[in-house]
Amino acid sequence: MMTMLPAQAADQKPLKVASDVPYEPFEMQRPDGTFTGFEVDLVNAICEQMQRRCEWVKQGWDGIIPGLQARKYDFIASAMSVTPDRRKQVLFADPYYAVPSLWVAPDDSDIDDVSGDLAGKKIGVQRATVQDNYVTQHYPKAEIRRYATADDLATDMSAGRLDLTFITGPLAQDVLINRGNFRQLGEPVSKPKSIFGDGIAAAFRPRDRALVEQFNQALHKVEQNGTYDRLMHQYFDYDIHPDTTQ
Repeated sequence: MMTMLPAQAADQKPLKVASDVPYEPFEMQRPDGTFTGFEVDLVNAICEQMQRRCEWVKQGWDGIIPGLQARKYDFIASAMSVTPDRRKQVLFADPYYAVPSLWVAPDDSDIDDVSGDLAGKKIGVQRATVQDNYVTQHYPKAEIRRYATADDLATDMSAGRLDLTFITGPLAQDVLINRGNFRQLGEPVSKPKSIFGDGIAAAFRPRDRALVEQFNQALHKVEQNGTYDRLMHQYFDYDIHPDTTQ
């Protein structure tokens, strides 16, 4: 999908944006191949503000940073949390949203909380995410099952092949809780910062500082002119602004 183009941008080379879809409600792909979702719509608005064409590229999560480093695309916009480890590989723009992660269990599960070690329990996570890092660090006695996509994770959860899953809150609502037979377990999780980072942001190659500055300027204009809040309320009934006070 390309953004609507201002006339002065018509001759510029498109900026290619990588995203791992589907990851509802942030990134989704319509039957015609075009992209939609909160993050997609937000980045499209930022691209318009930059007066640049943006072209979306589907890229699996496992290879999304290597693909950026190999110059397959210009930046990543794919619900990527800003973490210390990732800062060693990419240059992040300013965070543009933040969401907690949730534990989800079947309605009939006998698991009441996650305060124990969950030894032997089958926990589903998406591979190489902050949720994967959190579960790996805090529940070493559990049987952790890692999935390439959130859809694959949801499929196994629905089929009864998992005891629990740990994923971002909006995704948990969309692919499990809102579809019935599942419930949130415990409180939302957003700490420690060493794992969950500073929020979610677009990721660029370290050498592209000028492009990141342009992106940040456009992001702040989109926040100031009301576009950000309009899109947020279109997709969510709660505030997802990142905490800039930390």
